[in-house]
Amino acid sequence: SQERLQVEVRAIGVAALLNLVLNLLWIPRYGIVGAAWATLAAELLILLWTAHALRRTMGKIMLQGILHPLLASVAMLAGLLLLKGELIPLYLSVPAGALIYGASLFLLGGIPEDAANSFRRLMQGRSSS
Repeated sequence: SQERLQVEVRAIGVAALLNLVLNLLWIPRYGIVGAAWATLAAELLILLWTAHALRRTMGKIMLQGILHPLLASVAMLAGLLLLKGELIPLYLSVPAGALIYGASLFLLGGIPEDAANSFRRLMQGRSSS
């Protein structure tokens, strides 16, 4: 609807401005890590802004849709913080994060049934070859 589009445009515009300001402040001091934190802050702003604005129209349905991915993201963050540094090299942190996220989402029951069925068919095809 027109109202949802206006909310999204405002949220993304303000988040882009926030990202720009934070990049100017944090990149000179923290480098790529500062850029990552700035992007995270902007994306969180978009999520919170749109969730707040749309909760009236979508309410519980929207919250149910983001609960499992949000919890899986927190589990991934915790897992990567535990593994950081000398436990695993940086280039393995991306696959490790994906594995933690996927496993967490699966354990939480947050994987849509059609995606789970596709994954099962894929795995059955690999085991038969």
